[in-house]
Amino acid sequence: MIMYEDIPAKLENKINTWTNAKSKWLARAEEAFGYFFNDIEDTATTYTQNQVDRIKATTNIPVSINLLYPVLSQKHAILSQTKPSHKVVSLSDNEQAKQAAFILDKAKHSILYNSEALVHNEESIKSYLISGIGHVGLLPKDFISEGEFGLSYQHLPIWNITVDPNSRLKTNEDMQGYIYAKELGEDVILKLYQPYIETIKDYYGITVSIDDLLASTITTGVPRHIQLESLINERRGLVRKFYDKAVAEMYYVENPETGEIERLFRENMFPEQQVIIDTGKVIKSSVNYYVRETTIVGKKILNIEMLPINMFPMKTQYFEWGGKPYRSYGMIHFTKGMQEAMDKTIQQLILNAMLSNNAGWTAPKGSIAEEDAAKWRIDGNNPMAIKEYVPRVYEGGVVLKPERDQILPLAAHYPQIMDMMKQGIEYSTGINPMIQGDPRGAKVDVFSSLQQYQSAAMQRINLAAQHINQVQEYIGRVLVQWLPSMLKTNQYYTFFDQQGKFDEIKITKEVIQSLEVNNFTVAAVPAESSPTYRMSMATEMMKIAQTTPDPQERNIYIKKGFALSDIRGFDEMQDELNEVQKLNQQIQQMQQQIESDKEVIDQFRNQALRSEFIAEKTRMILKAHTDVNVAATEAVKDIEIEKLQEQLEEAKKPTNGSQ
Repeated sequence: MIMYEDIPAKLENKINTWTNAKSKWLARAEEAFGYFFNDIEDTATTYTQNQVDRIKATTNIPVSINLLYPVLSQKHAILSQTKPSHKVVSLSDNEQAKQAAFILDKAKHSILYNSEALVHNEESIKSYLISGIGHVGLLPKDFISEGEFGLSYQHLPIWNITVDPNSRLKTNEDMQGYIYAKELGEDVILKLYQPYIETIKDYYGITVSIDDLLASTITTGVPRHIQLESLINERRGLVRKFYDKAVAEMYYVENPETGEIERLFRENMFPEQQVIIDTGKVIKSSVNYYVRETTIVGKKILNIEMLPINMFPMKTQYFEWGGKPYRSYGMIHFTKGMQEAMDKTIQQLILNAMLSNNAGWTAPKGSIAEEDAAKWRIDGNNPMAIKEYVPRVYEGGVVLKPERDQILPLAAHYPQIMDMMKQGIEYSTGINPMIQGDPRGAKVDVFSSLQQYQSAAMQRINLAAQHINQVQEYIGRVLVQWLPSMLKTNQYYTFFDQQGKFDEIKITKEVIQSLEVNNFTVAAVPAESSPTYRMSMATEMMKIAQTTPDPQERNIYIKKGFALSDIRGFDEMQDELNEVQKLNQQIQQMQQQIESDKEVIDQFRNQALRSEFIAEKTRMILKAHTDVNVAATEAVKDIEIEKLQEQLEEAKKPTNGSQ
């Protein structure tokens, strides 16, 4: 609810106590960042200002070999490649719940996997490695802009976030809350809080100007690390958001005009507005510990709002948990002393080398005239200069003259110290030549052997990756809780999906109702961290694909192999492969049709030949019958003729009576 009140003394004391508990750790964290960026106390070196002054007075070469940057950057690069796969799943079996889970999953990918979110994740991991603490969180509305679907995933710098120092669990499940503090310019504060000022005037009758909020900031003592810089003639104000939890009842009330189900708290409404809950259609209500956000500008509280989530929208990842938040340590903490020893050794080597070639002179008193002293000081090492002196003869005939100072070489253990420090940094961080992929440093000649060694050396990195994935899973669960209250009915949301393709979804009334009555959760599957481990898995996938007869299974193995290889442009290549596959399928179909047509033609040809054969056979049979009939007729004819001839012969013979 919007208000205009002074900060209660109890809350002010809590904020100050937490901030003071963080100050000592924060000083060490800033020093750690200085080592990583090679810029201690703004000297652009790994030396303090006092050390730089002393070096300039001697060698004037403030050089160092910063081994912390490459090993930490390598681990940062490996961990930044971890891509936890989140999947929103419904705890109900009905189709509407599954559809709602599908929409939530799309929205979740759009928020957590867009290009800006990946940059925020990289910066959080960098802070996690350097200082030991990295914060990420969800903001419904940033101090400058709004994210997709009304929420944005961001890295929250350690300078702006203060967690409860009394927490004793690494997961911070027992913390009372946290503070998000940021100094803003006058224009931004006016843009954000002018509506609050107008509401305060209309409801409470209190006239508040932006000057009141900015003036009260002067007395807050803005910490140095969150102050704005390089502002010309522009006033600034400190904005703090204090997050804790309080017992409240959340009402699911149907909007009579839009049909949307809104999540309302009495604590967020003026007494006159609570009639919406009293007379409206309440679907259900839930009593729980909900997150409470208290907005403080300067010394005044402008708003206290209950959020529709029971998990803090910020999660902290710790590199090495020391029992409480501000006893946590990063990689720099364990290697800083080794880097300092390296720096001192290098300066000793440089100084010894310079002295060996630029040694001074030792001369008997009075042997060098006053007018020649400057020449000896300036041109003492110049072979072209004539250096005059007066030999000094003492009792016993001892003659003394100016002589070069003898510079003894450094002990042989100095290079050994450098090697020890280098190896110590590699052992402490776990980023040895095997992790860096250097077969020479790893003394491995075969890639498969390097792969085996690296798999063993990756255990600490895998453990850190698991911690990061757990944080990502937590943020995913918060997102699933918060997102339904941000979605609007019958509104199109456009975004880029996880493949980087433009997509859009429409939120229907049925989906909104399903989001309210069903429960959802997030399942996270961590990705592999080691580059060579992923490469070996990709190789195995390709091998399996070669021996898989089923083309569909083979395509799945190949696709997974490409994904593990992190080949850029894989989606475009996959589209081209799909087109080629479609063309091949069309060619196969055409070939099948041609084969089918050939079979039909062969059948027709065979049928024609068979018909011709039957016709010829029939003709031959008919001819044979005809020939047989003709032969039989001729035979009968011949027989008949013979019979007639015989009868004729018989008739011609004389009878006995006539003789």
